Amino acid sequence: MLICEDFWHSSPPYLLWLDGADVFLSCPLLPPRLGAGTVGIRALGRTCEPGYANLFTSFVIHTNKVGFEDG
Repeated sequence: MLICEDFWHSSPPYLLWLDGADVFLSCPLLPPRLGAGTVGIRALGRTCEPGYANLFTSFVIHTNKVGFEDG
């Protein structure tokens, strides 16, 4: 299981894959809505997760928190 920023870097998934992981569980703690020009959940879901699934020929499960953090 990789939590939040661990999934943005390729070395933690790679080390898990070397250890025999077939499934990656991504638990980002990013808010679903951010200001303009910032990276959010959509970028993670469109770039890192599919890339790791293809690179390591593994499944990626994405979970996210529910609701907003205002303030």
